[in-house]
Amino acid sequence: MHALRHFRNQPGSDCRSPPQMIELARRAYPELKFAVGSMTALSIRDDELGGILAYYSTHHTPPDQLPVAYAEFNRTLSPGGLPEGVGHVATDEQLCLPPAEAYGGHPVSYESHLLPAERIAELLSRAGFLITARLIQEHAGGSERAFATFLARKPERPSVAPFWLSMALYGDNGIPTAYFDAMSGMVEAIHSDPRWCDWWAQAVQPALVIDINCTARSGRSRVNDRKGQTWASFRLDESRFRGWGAGGLAQLACTDMEIVFTRVSAALDLPLPAEVPRPANAVPPTAERVAARERLAELRRRHRP
Repeated sequence: MHALRHFRNQPGSDCRSPPQMIELARRAYPELKFAVGSMTALSIRDDELGGILAYYSTHHTPPDQLPVAYAEFNRTLSPGGLPEGVGHVATDEQLCLPPAEAYGGHPVSYESHLLPAERIAELLSRAGFLITARLIQEHAGGSERAFATFLARKPERPSVAPFWLSMALYGDNGIPTAYFDAMSGMVEAIHSDPRWCDWWAQAVQPALVIDINCTARSGRSRVNDRKGQTWASFRLDESRFRGWGAGGLAQLACTDMEIVFTRVSAALDLPLPAEVPRPANAVPPTAERVAARERLAELRRRHRP
């Protein structure tokens, strides 16, 4: 587990690596703090860290110990702190047999506990985190396993109710960073919008899950009830990402997120969502972007609050 304090311009700390690696790191970066520790019992004070990066490490933790590790993440992060988790996932719970060697033929002995991405998201939410983005990539780069990235935030103040909104981005190939930024901005805006929170507090459904699949395959978007929760599924043609600069993608991502939430609002008779704040690098609208904004405006006109 990598505990990074660079979010607040403080020295960084690493408490995952073996002792030999730690000694090499101390010599290479004497200005940083390194220590060997356990994710389930961090020797760090409450509210001390600005961010935590768990990079391909938590899937080596037995599932019954993950709540303990995530609780430690929450304890040591300051309000507003940013945890990020990256690791292998599966469609159902699996225990992978320990390999005999890895990393260029070196002898190793470890276990991998693979969980569904939805289960990991649930555990993070129960630990008190607001999940702002998820990326699930199936067999990326020729890998035999799927992997998931979770971006989250520790609320500035404790929540009086569990977080009921969850979003996920899926992709056959790479998804532009701008879409994660736009999704995070929209999720935070919705969670802080009292109109949405009041509406959902009175709703029958316990959760709203929105999946956005960026793929070349065709499919229909839909909003329905599944397994006791409201589930919305949308498809974006991945070819739309090509040929854009960073500023163009930033503008496109914000508009796409607003269209998704406006369609969900119309289907569930929810309040209209706020606009996603445009980042500074978003380029001025072109004719194509104006057309996209017009489609969004038409969706809003059709909506009945």
